[in-house]
Amino acid sequence: MRPFMRPLARPLLAIALALTAGCGGDDSSGIVVSRILLENASSLAIVDFYIRTCAAAEWGPDRLGAGSVAPGESRAFAVTPECYEVRVVRSNSVESTHGEIDIPRGGLYRLTIHE
Repeated sequence: MRPFMRPLARPLLAIALALTAGCGGDDSSGIVVSRILLENASSLAIVDFYIRTCAAAEWGPDRLGAGSVAPGESRAFAVTPECYEVRVVRSNSVESTHGEIDIPRGGLYRLTIHE
């Protein structure tokens, strides 16, 4: 760093941090995103996870693909601000559906799956 820039470095960093504090998550383009955080607090793996808007009639693809969420683990999914329904399938084939989840711009909805 050039010597004349050093006195400005900390104040500029402080200003940048202050401007971005509380803005919610953002992707690499700087767009504020919303997220659904799937937390597995059960003793079984979550093997399928589906998300659809409240207005949709069909479930989209399994968001976990070939993966799963092991007990004690979590996964975050980026979504647009909207109303959602989600469906969770555990390794014993038990399904649970959670609906009318309103996620605001930059919001985080924490979905914890218990026994």
